[in-house]
Amino acid sequence: MALLEHVLQEAGEPLRFDDVVVRLRKADGIGIPRRTLFEPPFADLISAQTPRRGRIGELAGLPWRLRKLSHERRVEWIDRLSARLHARNPSAKDAGTALDHGQGMSDRQQIERIMELEEAIASFDLRDSAQLAKRMCDRLVARREAMLPLRAGAISSSFAELRQPSPSGLPG
Repeated sequence: MALLEHVLQEAGEPLRFDDVVVRLRKADGIGIPRRTLFEPPFADLISAQTPRRGRIGELAGLPWRLRKLSHERRVEWIDRLSARLHARNPSAKDAGTALDHGQGMSDRQQIERIMELEEAIASFDLRDSAQLAKRMCDRLVARREAMLPLRAGAISSSFAELRQPSPSGLPG
């Protein structure tokens, strides 16, 4: 821990995890194996002491597909998702404020709002697909029930034809 503090003080600025690992290996006279530094006790200590920098730090833990979008693009995306959700469920409250559509939000709040909207739409999709599957199953059962008497009649008439004497008068 003392060596880690020394390396961080010597740098004078926040370092990335990999930079700290490299500097620790150089600072230690014996040379700590690289894989040891990536294992839990060392890795946890290092990451606790090294704050993440830039946009990635603020957006850590969020999906890359949403992080890579620009601020304006995320506002458009929130508007589009809100419109889809409103079309799906017109009874849902729609405040229509700029904040709801992501204009006054930080990047992280925008991405979290997008994820909430996507989850809401996915739940509607799931519910709709379950209803669709139930309707298809009911229609299939109804078709089978309608076909049973027809099949029974066709089978019995086939057996009746087999029981009739052949035109030559010889049995079957």
